[in-house]
Amino acid sequence: MELFIAIHFYVFGLDLCFYWSHRFNHSFKILWAVHAVHHEGEHFNLSLGIRNSWYSTLVSFPFFAVLALIGVPLEVFIACSGIHYFIQFSHHNRFVQKSGILEYIMITPSHHRVHHGMNEEYVDKNFGGTFVFWDKLFGTFQKEEDENPVVYGVKGYQKNFDVVWANNFHFLALLKKTVPKFPPVKKNLLISDFNIALSGFALFLLLVYYIYLESNLNQPQTIGFFSIIFLGVLATGGLSENRIWGLVIWILNFCIVLPYYIWKFDFEKTLLSIVLAIFFLLTLSILRDVNRSLRKN
Repeated sequence: MELFIAIHFYVFGLDLCFYWSHRFNHSFKILWAVHAVHHEGEHFNLSLGIRNSWYSTLVSFPFFAVLALIGVPLEVFIACSGIHYFIQFSHHNRFVQKSGILEYIMITPSHHRVHHGMNEEYVDKNFGGTFVFWDKLFGTFQKEEDENPVVYGVKGYQKNFDVVWANNFHFLALLKKTVPKFPPVKKNLLISDFNIALSGFALFLLLVYYIYLESNLNQPQTIGFFSIIFLGVLATGGLSENRIWGLVIWILNFCIVLPYYIWKFDFEKTLLSIVLAIFFLLTLSILRDVNRSLRKN
């Protein structure tokens, strides 16, 4: 009986709420300012499945809160949500062309490629998360056409690698009525793509370690650890854009703030010391890139 309820909740509750949440994100400027971050990716692969705005949960919460109000058990919501979002994640690929009979039942990679297209015929189509019948019922379905290849991205997108700016400049655009222009980047500070990739990977490992420790951290430790990760993200964005301030924040954060954090708080330091060594070596590698770029200039 519980399985029967869970299945019906998934089909008629969670997926329907997601459909309207997703459709509203495309219909109102303030919501699109949040959701546009996901659509700005120009390469349709699995990484796009996790490219979301910092504020996505805030704008989707009201659409799913109704499920709690009608008494859906938390365990059912978590289990069904996990399946739901894993399916959506898997949609972001170009390897699966057509999915046979599933094309008539579920949202497939082909259907979701259409959703990410900025072709006129594809804009604001296929909002469903798992099942395709919501789009067919509400008139937003569009199949992928072989003679009309999908062009990914968002019109007017200004390419940048600064994650903080990318998450917030759409709101500035709403206030100013025009999209802010990114200032030209001077090429006198060049950090290699390899070091940028290593920086992102190291920060991801640091985040995983933070999640592992979180239940054992007190409030000051939690705030401090989170701040270090956030400053690292901010610095990596700056380094990706060849900004001097990105280098300054990186050095201060991982050569001063992180060592002080490890020294200040009294908990197991072995792994954090290894983390510190990793970021110190990475900083040396970044400084080597800086030295090389300055010599060329």
